[in-house]
Amino acid sequence: MPPFPDELVRTSANEEGAEDAVQRQEDADKEERALEDAICSVVRAGGRKGVGVLVSLHGNTGILTNHAVLSDLESAGLSSATFFPTITSGDAVEVALLPEKMFLSSPLAKLGYAFVACEDPPGVKPFLLRRGRDCGVRLGERVVL
Repeated sequence: MPPFPDELVRTSANEEGAEDAVQRQEDADKEERALEDAICSVVRAGGRKGVGVLVSLHGNTGILTNHAVLSDLESAGLSSATFFPTITSGDAVEVALLPEKMFLSSPLAKLGYAFVACEDPPGVKPFLLRRGRDCGVRLGERVVL
């Protein structure tokens, strides 16, 4: 009896494994593009620009940026964020910042960050910021944003 049925089964299993590997790579590529889509241009009053990233913090969606970009409530209220999502349309998406909903800031002499809530940009997935043991960072590791 020829080994045809066993070879067929092995070939099918190998093809399924290859298809799974291709699908995992496509999913990883899509996830990487989604993370890149979360990066935005913060446009301040007067046209000055900075860079930020869309994050989810304590259930609020907003922009995490440098304190020098958004140093206070007033400047945040006069600013907007523009995203350039590649996963959806690729068209620029501008959203309003909502400092009255949530605004956190630390001066440059300390940590030098600012977080301001914003409208949800369609088609853009925020980074999820977590604290504690499940955050993916271990004590003593350095994190750069």
